[in-house]
Amino acid sequence: MIQAFSESPAHRENYFKIIKLLIMQSVTADYLVSIVAKYVNTTICRRRNLPQEYFMPKTINASDEEIVDFILSIPYFDERIKDFIFGNIPENAIIISQLWEIEFMKRCEQWANDEEWLNDKSSFLKYAQHRHAGSVFTLPY
Repeated sequence: MIQAFSESPAHRENYFKIIKLLIMQSVTADYLVSIVAKYVNTTICRRRNLPQEYFMPKTINASDEEIVDFILSIPYFDERIKDFIFGNIPENAIIISQLWEIEFMKRCEQWANDEEWLNDKSSFLKYAQHRHAGSVFTLPY
């Protein structure tokens, strides 16, 4: 660690970026839902096929049902993440790294812009047994 301070300012800056990414934080399901809502809100007008409001997406928010649909349908999250968000496991908070949080955001953004999500008008009931073949994002432990 001391070596980072003896090198150039660029090395020090990179060192602090790495440290910041490794810092752990406790988050609640509500916090994760707020992240989900942020990304759902950016494309909800497209999902609703509201072209007149497509140009003003910040004026429209997803309903609670739409956010539930999004969470249940996202193929990139395993069932444990979904269970945590919906309160189906005893933990009230989880410990995550900033890297985990960034990956969570990337997965939310990816699904919010996915044509399957945007064009599927089904209710969340369709997704109760939905499985995605491939790698899924899991809780950090």
